[in-house]
Amino acid sequence: MAVEKINQSIAQTQQYFNWVDKPLANECGCEIRHETIRDHVRDCLKPLKTERKNDEWEWLSRNVLVTLFCADQYTPENERFAGNAAERLKNLEKQLKVISKFTNLIKKDPDFGIRFFLHACLSLNSPDKVLFHIPEGQHDLLLKSVFSNYESSLKRVISMDRESQKRMLISSGGLHYCQFNADGTKAVIQDIKLDSTLFHLTYIFRHFTANRLDFWGNSKRMPRFGRPHYDLTAKILDKDTDSVKKHVTRLVKKDVYISHWPISL
Repeated sequence: MAVEKINQSIAQTQQYFNWVDKPLANECGCEIRHETIRDHVRDCLKPLKTERKNDEWEWLSRNVLVTLFCADQYTPENERFAGNAAERLKNLEKQLKVISKFTNLIKKDPDFGIRFFLHACLSLNSPDKVLFHIPEGQHDLLLKSVFSNYESSLKRVISMDRESQKRMLISSGGLHYCQFNADGTKAVIQDIKLDSTLFHLTYIFRHFTANRLDFWGNSKRMPRFGRPHYDLTAKILDKDTDSVKKHVTRLVKKDVYISHWPISL
C-alpha cells in the first residue's frame, strides 16, 4: 500500500492522537516542558507556513508527525519478514486466497456473510468504542466494500513484493534497498530507525517545497525536485544539520527507496 495512504490512516488512530499530545521529553526521557510533540514539530515548521494555504501546511505537519510517530513505535520485532521475502509473499498469498473465498461466499449467501461479519465485530461495537454506525439497509454494501478494499490492497502489496524480489530489494524500517552492494557483499544499514526517519522527512520536505503534495507511489527514490531542508529535520530531531545531510546523501547513493513503516497498531 502506498506510503501516504497509510500515513492518512495512522493519523486517524487513537494511538497517534495520544502520542502527538504527549509532553516533549529530553534524551533521558524526562519531561522538560509543557510543550507537546505536536507543538514542537509545528513550531519547527513555521518557516514553511508563510504564504501557503492552511491545508497544504496541514499536509506537511501531518506527514512529518506520522513519520516521527512510526519511528517511535518501530521495534525490530516488526521486521518478522524482513529477512525472508519469500515467506512474507507466501503469507500474503494465503491471506488473499482466504479473503477471495469469503468474498465468493458473500456473493452466494449475502445474508449469512453479513450476520457472520457483524457477529465477529460485536466485541468492538461497544458503547465506549463504537466501530460502526451503519444506516439501516447498508450493511451489505459496507461488507462488500470492506472486503473488496482489503482484497485490492493485498493484491497491490503482493505485486509490490514480487517486484521487490525481482529487483533483489529488502524491506527494513521505512526503507527498501538492494540486498547486496556492488562488490557482492551483503548491504547493511547500521541504524535503520534513524536513517528511515531522516530519509522520510527529507522526502516529505522535497515534495512540499516543490508543491507536489502527494507521494502515492511506493518504492520511490528520493526526488531531485524541491528543497531537502536538512536544517528543519535537524531542528526537529535535535541533530546536527551536516550529520543529517551526510546520512541522507549516503542513503541516496545506496539507491534507497521509501517504504511504509512495518508497525502494528
